[in-house]
Amino acid sequence: PHKILTIVRKGKYFALKGFQEAIDEMLKSREELFVRLSQPNYFEFTNSDVTKGTSLKKLIEKLGIYPRNVAYVGNGFNDIDALRLVGYPFIVGNAPKGIYREFDNEDSRRIINVPSNNHDGVAHAIKNLEKRGAYKSLY
Repeated sequence: PHKILTIVRKGKYFALKGFQEAIDEMLKSREELFVRLSQPNYFEFTNSDVTKGTSLKKLIEKLGIYPRNVAYVGNGFNDIDALRLVGYPFIVGNAPKGIYREFDNEDSRRIINVPSNNHDGVAHAIKNLEKRGAYKSLY
């Protein structure tokens, strides 16, 4: 498998805390393992070389696109490396507030906030790109 997703039931603080402690202990001896929270109770396990950012980087290199010309819409901690990579990093309104602490000052100034994915956040990102002249609609 390329990714394993483990979901700990929301509202079960002690189960979540115990699971996090077990993961922290396991990570001490497994350098090739990468764990990221995509939601507060969603643990994603991948090889440390496989993230959304590394995958996106390979794709844009293969296509010959400069990262500064790429937009990315993210809503979780598993999106951070991809958001850092691109020229147009969008974060939706329902992303965890702690996500902003993952960016240094330079990266945080580039972040573009859009409404939640439940309120057409991606459509707002596309409209933002159109206003900047970075994207032209075919319609």
